[in-house]
Amino acid sequence: MQSCPEEQALLEPAQKLIGATHSSETQYLIPTEIAQKLSELWGCAVKSAQVNTWLFEIGLQYKLYRESKSNPGTQKWKWDLTEEGKKYGRIYLAANAASNWSGGQPQWSQTVIELIVQHQRKEAC
Repeated sequence: MQSCPEEQALLEPAQKLIGATHSSETQYLIPTEIAQKLSELWGCAVKSAQVNTWLFEIGLQYKLYRESKSNPGTQKWKWDLTEEGKKYGRIYLAANAASNWSGGQPQWSQTVIELIVQHQRKEAC
């Protein structure tokens, strides 16, 4: 990837952050964990909802709608991966005992942190 000096200055901290936690096996993160890493990188509070919006804007995920089983006539949605998103993420089965919920949830490789940094250009805070 070729970038100008200004872009490289923005990317270097993200690349160091990724390298500091990178191992030979791909590690996947949920949006909350990505938000925590971006918060550390940028020095401001980043929320998982922002991460999901950016992943959508970049073209890595989209909202998949379905009709609600418990409330007919209404729709529910969940995040799903685009074809491009499948290069960086996966869907895994997650469960929440507190709300008695289970379903597919996207997990992302740490390389999406660099993509978000390029997309946002420090405009997140």
